[in-house]
Amino acid sequence: GRPAKTQDGVMLLHGDLLGFEGAFLGNLRSPGVPAQHSVAVYFAQNGMDVWGIDQGWTLVPADENDPSWAVGWGFDKELRGLDLGLQVARTVRAATGSGHGPLFLLGWSRGAQMALVQAGTQTRRPKGLRSVKGYVYGDCMFKFTDPAMRQAACDFYDDESSRIQAGDVLETSGSLFALLGELARTAPDDPSPVFEGLTNDTAALVLGSVPFGYPYAPNYHLVAGEFDAAGLPTGLQYSSPAFFLDWLTGASPYEPLQIEADGDAIGCERNDVPWDDGFPNITAPILFIEMAGGAGGDTGHQTLAFLPRADVTEMRIQLHPDDEAWLDIAHVDMWIADNAPQLLWKPVLDWMQAHR
Repeated sequence: GRPAKTQDGVMLLHGDLLGFEGAFLGNLRSPGVPAQHSVAVYFAQNGMDVWGIDQGWTLVPADENDPSWAVGWGFDKELRGLDLGLQVARTVRAATGSGHGPLFLLGWSRGAQMALVQAGTQTRRPKGLRSVKGYVYGDCMFKFTDPAMRQAACDFYDDESSRIQAGDVLETSGSLFALLGELARTAPDDPSPVFEGLTNDTAALVLGSVPFGYPYAPNYHLVAGEFDAAGLPTGLQYSSPAFFLDWLTGASPYEPLQIEADGDAIGCERNDVPWDDGFPNITAPILFIEMAGGAGGDTGHQTLAFLPRADVTEMRIQLHPDDEAWLDIAHVDMWIADNAPQLLWKPVLDWMQAHR
């Protein structure tokens, strides 16, 4: 009943769709998945003090009919919340005997982008006032050296900005994710109301294992699939299908579209936005993770060109040949795959312990 005194602490920052529990503790709400099969539990079992934050939009209920709460809710608001969360964690650690020292920050997906922005803002503070001592950047694209990729980010930004200006301020794909997951769990063999001609079970596997086809991440998918001769998924290579369906049902119904627009504005570079101003001054250690079939597997490494002074360690997880990236271990496999503890979690833990 008392907090263990630990030398190191880590804050886990989720990305789009799911909050802390859904992203990093989904095993606790998924029957049949061992309680220890969670990166948060794994780190805690190995001497790390583990913290997590829910970005506020994950707490908005599905029956909220007034979208005005999401107006202007972008990177600035999220970064203020992150800094507050880090301050709370450090204060509690100090009060319970673990000291007030800085933490590690592990950001995943959109959370990785925000972690890197936070690293840039920290460069304006004296070292003694910095709240993070090392960063784990988990599988995301962000900034680009390839002009075609920058243009793709601009295209997304233009679309998102137009929607926002027209009053469409919410991203609601989380509702679709949750629906497909729930239908696949409760009526797997029934016809899908979303993907015509497929069963609910196959529809959910399509969502997870078929690449989304984004221009700057053409092989990006969520979980590595197994496919039949017709090209339809029949199962998953590395993760439990039941665990993945439970992961889907944890998606939040709403997210402010401004968050996506701010992220794409940084990648576009057309407008002078403040969030990447500190990148050239980052000297903190960064563990840069690419999943070969994930969001950063195709172009994520281009971000490193904008971090000339950072102490970067690169880790690429690839289990298939280059021409099979669409089949390779992917974005959500990082946290739910059966082999994730050996393949990823231990190397991340080792890196943090080496950068105390």
